Amino acid sequence: MQYYEKTHQPVFYRKITPSIKWLLIINAGITFISLSEYAQGVLTEWFALSTFAVIHQFQLWKLFSYLFLHFELLHLFFNMFMLWMFGTEVEAALKPEKFLKLYLFSGVGAGLFQMLFNSSAHDIVIGASGAVYGVMVAFAILFKDHIITLLLFFVFPVRMKAKFLIPLLIGSSIVLFMFWGENSRVAHIAHFGGAVCGLLFIFYDDFMVQSRYYIKKQKKKREEYTRRQHDLKLQNIRQEVDLILDKINEIGYENLTKEEKNLLTVYSKLLLDEEKT
Repeated sequence: MQYYEKTHQPVFYRKITPSIKWLLIINAGITFISLSEYAQGVLTEWFALSTFAVIHQFQLWKLFSYLFLHFELLHLFFNMFMLWMFGTEVEAALKPEKFLKLYLFSGVGAGLFQMLFNSSAHDIVIGASGAVYGVMVAFAILFKDHIITLLLFFVFPVRMKAKFLIPLLIGSSIVLFMFWGENSRVAHIAHFGGAVCGLLFIFYDDFMVQSRYYIKKQKKKREEYTRRQHDLKLQNIRQEVDLILDKINEIGYENLTKEEKNLLTVYSKLLLDEEKT
């Protein structure tokens, strides 16, 4: 990911970026509304993700809307804290529009993974964890050598390079799913899906950036080649015109051949047009 590494370096605790700010506000606002039991029921019915709702009732918007539902303050805090901690740097590197694409792509992908691997069609899934996992993986790729500190079991500080987050996040999601699976209140497979989608998004985006750079470079080469050929052609024309002019000085214009007179007329016009452009 050399493209991003050359254009941005991470600085934690920077001023909050636009997309992160609005995501925090929207999520916090919806959580505040959901403190009402009635509102929580309505939000669950209309916006929480379930396989049954998406496939059998064709409520496709729930693949997006579930990302903004947090009915527990602790759930909201951890998701938004991690989003702020890693997301500000990722957004600064990618710019807001691309960051939002990453966030939503990872969130929708997380939901699809949960639907694919969860056998219970009526299980409800809410929360931005999958999208946040995608953002964290993006950070680990873009700033792979940046040192971060994690609290193991929320107590023991562990320092590691960001690039080790990828196997840690994906591996822990798989292990936790294998041990607890559908019996857990945490959608571990959604975390895994979000991490994978974040990985795919950054590598695809980097591929597109490099492809556009390569195409631009090849176009520039073709333009330079065309210009060199044009300059070479003009140089040859000037040489021929000089030869004809030397001949005129020696024997006079009237003694030129018809072909030489035609060439002089055509070449003179070409050189005149070239000077005007």
